[in-house]
Amino acid sequence: MIPRHIIPVLLLLMLPLFAKAGNSREQLCNSGVCFDSRIEVNGEKLSARGIGTFRVWGFRVYTTTLYIPDGVEGLDEVLGADTPRRLVLHYHRSITAEELAESTEEFARKNPRNDMDALRDRFDKLYEAYKEVSSGDEYSITYDPGKGTTVALNGEDIVHIEGEDFARAFFGIWLSEEPISSSIRDRLIELD
Repeated sequence: MIPRHIIPVLLLLMLPLFAKAGNSREQLCNSGVCFDSRIEVNGEKLSARGIGTFRVWGFRVYTTTLYIPDGVEGLDEVLGADTPRRLVLHYHRSITAEELAESTEEFARKNPRNDMDALRDRFDKLYEAYKEVSSGDEYSITYDPGKGTTVALNGEDIVHIEGEDFARAFFGIWLSEEPISSSIRDRLIELD
């Protein structure tokens, strides 16, 4: 048992520990998944605009967030401008590489603005690089203007694909007028 007169001294000694805990980075959280609210990509600061959880038949598939530069607004500016962006998908269930490829192909084809013939070789390169994911794994998709799109799994780059047209088509799966989920798209870019 700690004597009563010692408790105030212990609390004062512990104050620096509480101060450090309060200085943690701001985060966006949804479905038990948290993302940093700001990141840096090749020297440029990007902010998380929104967060959403994609569900199929009520089951969580992944929670995602979109990072874009401050001041970028609306679908046209997010997809149409040659600006850096990153989409992070945190998976809640296992998905095979084949399932990822089939889903990507299905939703890329749904967008009539995508010239899939011109993009075929680059999407095939993506599908060959896909790896199976398990609950807790994270894919990130990063577009760097003039350099292309890099896909990473759990922080390790797995493929780099050139072309702003590829980035527009790939990010368009989540952010275009024909997305995988309009409610997720609207949450990611804060549309009403």
